[in-house]
Amino acid sequence: MIMERNDGGFTLIELVVVITILGILAVALGFSFAGWRGNYVAESQIKDLYSDLTEMRALAMTRNRVYFTVINKDNYQVYEDSNGDGQFGAGDAALWASLKRFESGYEIKNITLGPPLTVRTNTRGLISPQGDFRIENTSTSVALDPDYDCIALTQSTIRMGKFDGIKCVEK
Repeated sequence: MIMERNDGGFTLIELVVVITILGILAVALGFSFAGWRGNYVAESQIKDLYSDLTEMRALAMTRNRVYFTVINKDNYQVYEDSNGDGQFGAGDAALWASLKRFESGYEIKNITLGPPLTVRTNTRGLISPQGDFRIENTSTSVALDPDYDCIALTQSTIRMGKFDGIKCVEK
């Protein structure tokens, strides 16, 4: 009598080993993805704000108007000095229908300039006040290290950079 061998399946041990390996990979990739996404969000929000500040400066010089960017801890809005008095207040037109909000858990933190902050750009493109601010994730325990997480304002420049623990350093 010849015995036939059944080679058509997996043993329970093989199945448990494969599931364990897949579980370990899923956990490792999950932590990696959370850190990557956090860095991406922080960088994209800094880049959006940088772009809007740069556009405000260009508009101020080309339209010969004063512009204001009001930055709160979780949102910002750009205004044109519609009434021509050079001061932010009633009568100034918002450039967007609604506030630009930072993603939940991300907010502006004080370095030298803290929220609320009103950045004024005059008709020559000069900016006041001068100083630094950054975006920080306050809702996660995952350590983030984005390439850009702060903006440094001088009278004539707007720069993105990386917070070094003391100030915003241009990259």
